Amino acid sequence: MKRIIEFYKDNNDYIFKENDNKIFKINIVEKILNGLDLYNIFFNDYNINDTFEIIDKTNDNDKKDDKMCIAIFNKVKELFTNIENTLKIELMEKDDKKE
Repeated sequence: MKRIIEFYKDNNDYIFKENDNKIFKINIVEKILNGLDLYNIFFNDYNINDTFEIIDKTNDNDKKDDKMCIAIFNKVKELFTNIENTLKIELMEKDDKKE
C-alpha cells in the first residue's frame, strides 16, 4: 500500500503528516529529530508491501526564508528510505525462516 506523507511547516515546527493520527513534528528552533518517535509513528504498523511517498508541500518562501527547510526534508526522506529498506530485508528474512 502506498502511504503518502506530506511535509510542511508552520511557525513552530517542520511537520510530516500521514493522517490526523500520524503526525511527526520537529521544532524549528531546536531542530532535534527523535528517531524513535519517527519509527513509532510511521513504522509500528509497517507491512512488507507498504511504500512511502514523501511530498514536499512547503512553498518557495518557506525554502527561501528558512535554509534548513530543504535539509530537514531531505534528511528525513533519507531516513524513511533507510528504515523502510531495513524493515523490508528483516521481514523477508523472517518470512524465509518460516518456510
